[in-house]
Amino acid sequence: MKVVTPRKVAALLVSLLLVSSCNTTDPKQVVPARRPAVVGSDQFVAVRPLPGHTGSRAVTLSDLETGQLTSVVLPQPWHGMTVNATAVDEARRIWVSLSSGPNCTSNVAGCGPQPGSCHGQIVQINPGTGKPTVVVTAPAGQLIGDAQPSPDGKLVAYLEGTCDRSYFNQHIRVRSLATGASWTIGAGLIVCHTLNSLAWTPDSTTLAVVYGASLVTGTHTEYGRGSCAETAPNELATVPALTGATGLPGRLIAVDPGCEAKAATATGTGYAAIEACSAKAGSSDYLGGPAWLLVYNATARVSRRTPIGSCLDGAELRTDTTHTSLLGSSYQFCNPPGTTDPHTVTFTASGPRLSTIINEPNGGEDSISAISG
Repeated sequence: MKVVTPRKVAALLVSLLLVSSCNTTDPKQVVPARRPAVVGSDQFVAVRPLPGHTGSRAVTLSDLETGQLTSVVLPQPWHGMTVNATAVDEARRIWVSLSSGPNCTSNVAGCGPQPGSCHGQIVQINPGTGKPTVVVTAPAGQLIGDAQPSPDGKLVAYLEGTCDRSYFNQHIRVRSLATGASWTIGAGLIVCHTLNSLAWTPDSTTLAVVYGASLVTGTHTEYGRGSCAETAPNELATVPALTGATGLPGRLIAVDPGCEAKAATATGTGYAAIEACSAKAGSSDYLGGPAWLLVYNATARVSRRTPIGSCLDGAELRTDTTHTSLLGSSYQFCNPPGTTDPHTVTFTASGPRLSTIINEPNGGEDSISAISG
């Protein structure tokens, strides 16, 4: 059984939390002013570098056709935390998930994460004033991320895990925005599982998630603290969200044989997923083969496959608030280094063709992440 450590899965963590897309911006370009955070139908939200300010990043609005940055919404870091996800609700409010930690105590077992060294908040930004309001503050013992408000405006779902053992060991928490009451889904899953890419169905009853089952047997108390065993191939799961559960109830929707899901979302007529496939039959190395955007109908059958290149090493997929158009990002990089230069494609899709917004080489501090629209 392979052991996965932060160093070995740096690219995988990109797909779990920050799935990157990159842009080469003229450093002489003037930074757009901070202004009301009104997300138009022709814009998308993302964390982007600020042109002319090396190393400075912010939550921004950008043009959905050209990719040009148009306004700054929230600076990063914010109170010492960085953004791991954004979302846009039916009222056009921007939701931002922020986190920091855990602190590492050693290089043994991947990190030796320190208990109580995490911080996290879910922030809602008023579309008229741009004023941020804290909706959820995580306890110091929790690491949280990927907050997604339900379409009916009543709930918010997000990932959480204990600060010192959240590595491939998070579960879902659903919280009532009216009362603050909450429940968990998947808190009893065996450590070393994949769980990410939360998305609500339009009726606000079900979550679409990417799930890779744990292959661990026994307790293995050392796992989840900076190292983990390799998981089973990721699948698309649909999870009932209105009641708590120790496991992950619902349905698993198969991707193509020899492939695994990297990102998923719910649409108005079904679901969609980005999958990465192995180059050789029977191989579990999904990096070297082709990648596809899959669109499922209401009966969870694939109605359309659209190629998105090869060597997929991370992805992100969202729908707009009407659940009709897809916004995606795919980080593509083959090993060994130098075989194919790393690059990220940010695209929209409302039919069989993809429309590329940005196709740029990966550039570290120049990366675009936490997309939504």
